[in-house]
Amino acid sequence: MHQDEERKRASVTEGYVVAIGPLAFKDDMNPSGEEWYKVGDRVIFVRHGGKFIRVDDELYIVFRYEDVMCELPEGASFSDGEKDDQ
Repeated sequence: MHQDEERKRASVTEGYVVAIGPLAFKDDMNPSGEEWYKVGDRVIFVRHGGKFIRVDDELYIVFRYEDVMCELPEGASFSDGEKDDQ
């Protein structure tokens, strides 16, 4: 793997939901399987979580639903707590 791609992968903490599996939300903690985010939502997820896959030259991250921390409302700004170099 190229070093630039490794750095990019390590820094990703937000993205858009492009797909959700049929059993994604159903487990002992959520027996009803009620979804709390949906395809198209902008979300924040745990840093260093998920599995990276490449499909048709596009890089995706596959997460367990509990690794998604929250949905970001439209227009919301997000900072991951890192100090910006100014």
